Amino acid sequence: MELEAVAPMELRAHPRNPRRGDVAVITESLRRFGQTKPIVVAADGTILAGTHTWRAAAALGFLTVNVVRLPIAADSDEALAVMRDDNETSDAAGYDERFLFETLSGLDDLSATGFGLDDVDDLRILYGNEPPDLPIEPVADDARRVMILQLPVPVFLWLTDRLAHLAEQYGVQSNTAAILHAVAARVDEPVPAGMVEELAQ
Repeated sequence: MELEAVAPMELRAHPRNPRRGDVAVITESLRRFGQTKPIVVAADGTILAGTHTWRAAAALGFLTVNVVRLPIAADSDEALAVMRDDNETSDAAGYDERFLFETLSGLDDLSATGFGLDDVDDLRILYGNEPPDLPIEPVADDARRVMILQLPVPVFLWLTDRLAHLAEQYGVQSNTAAILHAVAARVDEPVPAGMVEELAQ
């Protein structure tokens, strides 16, 4: 299909498209990078995919936008199917969060990404200090492993307070034992015999 350069004023939003997007983020992206994918329209210029790109381009004063024109009527079943597919595809999309963190943390300006510093901080908690993948070697049954949780201070304070209550509830002396009992209760299984006693050694 051929691209057309069309004035924004020649296009219009489809009255049956329920999609609402962040025009401000798209505006910033257009300002920095230009239009990177075409708007899809019906034969009469009614937009089937890319309404928010069109709004953002108009707000920025673009003289033309790139359009792919389909030879179908705006009120046809085919047009509605194109709109529905575009919306459902967007809804189904996700992120590789580790890769997203690596990408965002390398940017000086997040304004065109739709993410903020709080999002990067949340991802940093999960992926910012991951140890390298190492081969798992066989270990003796009495060997110990250390689990470290990197938490924001408010979460840490909340968690330690709840663990203290759980330790009192289960009659144990350590946070680790409280966690074992809480997990066992959640999965409806007993704590394996001797495990809590072993923790005290």
